[in-house]
Amino acid sequence: MTISAHHSGVQLLNQAQGIANSAARKIHDASLPAAQDAAASSANPAAAAQNTQLSTPAGQAPVQRPDPVNAVVDLLQAKTYNQAGANVIQRSNEMTGNLLNTKV
Repeated sequence: MTISAHHSGVQLLNQAQGIANSAARKIHDASLPAAQDAAASSANPAAAAQNTQLSTPAGQAPVQRPDPVNAVVDLLQAKTYNQAGANVIQRSNEMTGNLLNTKV
C-alpha cells in the first residue's frame, strides 16, 4: 500500500468543497425568509409592526433561521482547507519531480 501526499491533498480539497457547499446552502436558506419578510413588511407595514413573525402560524414555535455569520466562518474555513490541499498537491508534485531529476 502506497501512501501519497497527493491523496491527502485531494482529500482536503474534497472536504473544502463539502464545507463550502454546506455553508452556501445555509446562506441561501438564511436569505430566503428575510427576503420574504421584507417583502411582506413593505406591502403592509402596519401588519408587520403588529406581527413580527409573519411566517409563523399561531400555536407553533418560531422558525429559527440559520445564522449566516457561522456560514461565512465555514466559508473561510473551506478557503483555508482548499489552499492547504492545493499546497500539499503542489509540494507532492515538486518532490516527485526532484526525485525523478536526481542523478545517480
